[in-house]
Amino acid sequence: MSGNYFYDESLARVNKTGFIGKMKAKLSGQLGRGGELRNQEVYSALKTWKDSVNYFENADDPDLVDFAIYDMEAAKRKYIFLLKHAKDIDMDMN
Repeated sequence: MSGNYFYDESLARVNKTGFIGKMKAKLSGQLGRGGELRNQEVYSALKTWKDSVNYFENADDPDLVDFAIYDMEAAKRKYIFLLKHAKDIDMDMN
């Protein structure tokens, strides 16, 4: 994918073996337990996202607003990642 400004080959390698790889392995390992732990992880991420949105809505200091935006975006991305991966696992089972 050379020429793509947003693609970073070293970052792609890190994601396979780093955080994303570990999260996928963790969720895949929960597959044998009926998916309850996987669902719990997704619901926990959703709660964290909702909490971060609430924090953002109540932040009044400019520095806290910046932090709240960062925290909210990170929580949102984690939730979306976990949700997509949980759906992929469910589709693989069927």
